[in-house]
Amino acid sequence: MKRKRFLFILPFFPWPLVSGGHQGIFNSIRAVRDYADIHLVYYAGQRDVAGRYHAELMAQIGGHVEIHPYVDRPVKWTRSVAFRKIGNKLFKRADHLSYLLFTKLHDAGYYDFVNGLIRSLDIDLVQAEMVETLDFILALPETVKRVFVHHELRFVRNAQFLTGDGADSYRKALCEEEKIKEIALLNRYDLILTVSQVDRQKLLEAGVTAPVHASFSIVNSYAGQTGSHEASHRVTYVGPESHYPNKLGLMWFLDNVWPLVKQRDPGFRMEIIGKWSAGTEAEWTKRYKDVHFSGFVDDLSSALRGSTMVVPVFVGSGIRMKILEAMSYGIPFVSTVVGAEGIPVEDGVHGFITDEPAAFAEGLLKAEDPQLRKLMASNGQRLLDERYSAQALARNKKAAYESLLGVL
Repeated sequence: MKRKRFLFILPFFPWPLVSGGHQGIFNSIRAVRDYADIHLVYYAGQRDVAGRYHAELMAQIGGHVEIHPYVDRPVKWTRSVAFRKIGNKLFKRADHLSYLLFTKLHDAGYYDFVNGLIRSLDIDLVQAEMVETLDFILALPETVKRVFVHHELRFVRNAQFLTGDGADSYRKALCEEEKIKEIALLNRYDLILTVSQVDRQKLLEAGVTAPVHASFSIVNSYAGQTGSHEASHRVTYVGPESHYPNKLGLMWFLDNVWPLVKQRDPGFRMEIIGKWSAGTEAEWTKRYKDVHFSGFVDDLSSALRGSTMVVPVFVGSGIRMKILEAMSYGIPFVSTVVGAEGIPVEDGVHGFITDEPAAFAEGLLKAEDPQLRKLMASNGQRLLDERYSAQALARNKKAAYESLLGVL
């Protein structure tokens, strides 16, 4: 039987694994390559900066994958371009309104490039990943099956953002307009994949009539039992500043929880892992005691060993890869309710789950107990083995694609 050919439209090049989104896409590719030939396309801008990582990605994934970056033509600097760039910068600074928006068309050249690949490669199925590529359904031919992978429901995130930031009538109208666009575009796909059953149900309740298949994501790590569950009075956070919920959540934690922890045990220190701006680093290290920035680390296992991970997320849907990461490395976590949503973790069993600052701080203090850490690590590893293995992900994805293409 001839192998099917899939084209994945990506919002970014998925290597190195600098975020949960990178891990989700990377492991999705690995889950499919055994029964389909995968072609990856991503917008490379005016120069393919990510091109230097192509060989590294291929070495990690193996065969049956090809990469097709779209390199755009240089933009001629004109008065209209200058005004647009200045306007975009001002808009992004204005009350974070740009954070609520996602619907935008890509340039015509990119659509032509993708459709050229579909024809020349005889593609059977096109899969768009993340909301940044949702608009491609408007330009894809109906001769191929069209799948969208929804990592985070934007209308859910917008509603949470307005609740926490206060909502005037303009922002409410803006979010409602974006929700209408999101649902309408989703309904034009042949299949939608979500990363949790919770998100699948939310889409159905919001009016999505296209078929929706609940899948999941896995992390690209496996620590197992490290042999030592001694605590180190360290709190860790993993995630980049570029994802705005990360910054919002950490600000809440540092303002409301961290002082309570330091009052009870001055020996605690916090390490923020991931890419953050020099300005934020300087401001926060001055404002908050014993808070340190580690940047991107190559060996996350060593960076997390002996720590407790915090997941103070109040805005977002999908699943937080941070929690899967913590369980994979055998460390406990303390999360908000939204942070733990979509993953079948239980408060006091796999970690601690609360939205109350005092209970959040108490969870961090309790997590210093070696016996509790050992028990939570064991429970977390069992959950990963049963629900979040590479084999289970491959089976789940295959069942979804076979609903469109028949037996693969």
